[in-house]
Amino acid sequence: MAVAFSNLRKVSSVPFAQGGGQGLVRGSKIPHHSQALTIGGTAMTYNVDDWTNKKDDARMSGSVSQQEVGKDFYKLFDRSNRKKLRKLIKAWNCNSTILDPILANFIFEGEQTAKWYDDPTANDADTVALTVRDSLSGSKALVAHLIAARAAIHYRENTMTLLNVNTVSITYGLPSTTENDVNLDWDALKHDLRAVVKTRLMAGTAPPGTPPSEADSGGAMNTEIFTAMQTAGGFSKMHQKGILYQPNGIGYDFKTEGRNKLNGGKRANVVAAVNHLRFVAWTEWRIVHELLIGQFV
Repeated sequence: MAVAFSNLRKVSSVPFAQGGGQGLVRGSKIPHHSQALTIGGTAMTYNVDDWTNKKDDARMSGSVSQQEVGKDFYKLFDRSNRKKLRKLIKAWNCNSTILDPILANFIFEGEQTAKWYDDPTANDADTVALTVRDSLSGSKALVAHLIAARAAIHYRENTMTLLNVNTVSITYGLPSTTENDVNLDWDALKHDLRAVVKTRLMAGTAPPGTPPSEADSGGAMNTEIFTAMQTAGGFSKMHQKGILYQPNGIGYDFKTEGRNKLNGGKRANVVAAVNHLRFVAWTEWRIVHELLIGQFV
């Protein structure tokens, strides 16, 4: 079944003020756009924000309601396919998003164009061509949900990469030692946070029910991030030196004053990049958990 999906490479390069996806970073507004799809001849739009913020039909931005998506869960992810999904999760190496093997094993028919969500060969075309399984003709809402979510994750990761602070200066110990070029291994942090999400999925643990931009959810996700930071290069060093810590047993923070501290006013920059990673991890956790239980959380 043929799918025509928005050429987000083109959209991402157009300034947001002109209706495109480029904010301060190319494509940074894409996760908040309604994406146009034609699936098996049916034209629709899907906005991941409708799912993120649990918008009802009266408030939704896209043409696909969350009720339609919810009805599709059991059509595709019956008992047999949920078992297959658990095997995929168990085999997930956490080096990239879990949505890639889900799309490959349940949605797409054959190989798709590499990086179809940001295809540099698409040029000025309005759409990119995808092929999904004919058996999904009755589950088009779920197809739109998963395709648009995969694209949104790419642009969040891209924004995070461009915001990343790659090295920081830290001071610690007595006598005082300053290291000006401590490398922050963001790839390791992404991997280790996804490994935490994998553990939660295998245990059947539900994610926070609201997006991490909300205080309670953000605090809960920051606690998961603190776990991942303890094993990711650079972050783990700051933890060992008492600079990265967990205030009151919740979330994470960096000391910027005192004997052991992060220097140069970089705390805000590091937190901004982590916040994008936090949203990616929450998105993946919630999407897959919902597929496993057959309903929204």
